[in-house]
Amino acid sequence: MRLRLFLSSLVLILVATGSADAGTRLIHAVGRAAIAGKDIAGARKSALAEALYDAAGQVRMVVRGTSFMSNAGTLHEESGIAVSGLLKGYDVVEEHREGEHYVVTIDALAETDDSECGSVKKADIAIGAIGIRVAPGLPGAIERQARQSIEGLISELNNQSTLHVIDDRRFSPVSETSTAVRQDTKYLEALAGHTKSPGAYTLSGSLNLERTRVDNAVVGETVVDVSADFQLIDNVSGAVKETIAEHVTLALDKHIWGTEINLPQEHASDLTSLWQSVAERLADHIGCQSLRAVVTAVSGNRATLSAGSSNGVKPGDFFLVELPTQDRNSWQIIRVESAGASQSVARLMKASPAVRLNSVAVLLQ
Repeated sequence: MRLRLFLSSLVLILVATGSADAGTRLIHAVGRAAIAGKDIAGARKSALAEALYDAAGQVRMVVRGTSFMSNAGTLHEESGIAVSGLLKGYDVVEEHREGEHYVVTIDALAETDDSECGSVKKADIAIGAIGIRVAPGLPGAIERQARQSIEGLISELNNQSTLHVIDDRRFSPVSETSTAVRQDTKYLEALAGHTKSPGAYTLSGSLNLERTRVDNAVVGETVVDVSADFQLIDNVSGAVKETIAEHVTLALDKHIWGTEINLPQEHASDLTSLWQSVAERLADHIGCQSLRAVVTAVSGNRATLSAGSSNGVKPGDFFLVELPTQDRNSWQIIRVESAGASQSVARLMKASPAVRLNSVAVLLQ
């Protein structure tokens, strides 16, 4: 008798536990397969396939089940698992025979695409050259307020849990056209022992202030239009990662025409809201990305990274170094052994490939 479908397909999404950060995870997986006859090679392939399936399933899997009932009232259920995890590559770390089975253990790299940000590390963001451009006619107090307010920007950035601020303003003059300015900057850098963080992002740009009248028939009112035009520059590539444009209106003067009666003003009295908007945009853009660092030194099977405890790096953290090659498995895993304030030392976990200077290392989730 033909079966009559009573229940629709049931789809259950199971997401592996762990960090919610988008990025790359290191997955440890094991596969086991029975040896049929003396076909060890076939058993090895099956065990490797099982290990890869296990690794992908730790990232994300979909369980599909269908229930149906026959006319006789017997319930039948069928289910299957479809793995949708994406593996970037893998290494066989151990394989051996156990009685009538072959066992393969792998370390695999898996890309995660979860949208929620739960990072506990801090990305380096350096404050570079920020010019203050004041239109004619504005009082000197307004210009001083604007210059002093840059400290407010730094404060708001420091309030972001995923950002670590480096104040490079002394070493990033607004104008470097003068030879004397360049020489003075190099002298200051040498005197302070300063070097730019190669793995950081640099924020630079200008703060523009203009006087604007918004009068009406009864009230004379003057405000200051303040616009922040910034660029977020990737120190690794030198490319502009994002352009940030935020605006706020500051109160300046409001009175009744023909009198000296001042009226309350609806506009902001400082730049706090402006800097909050800039800081939140930067945190959204780089704070949720996997922490990265640059390899600044290599000695044997040890590599020095341009990120340390100020970024939240601690011993036991793993970083991935992908090397420029057509081989998709050309990558190295390094494990942090010690972390200073601004740099850390990590040990290479694989015999090859070698890690090169200026390679980019990305924190594994």
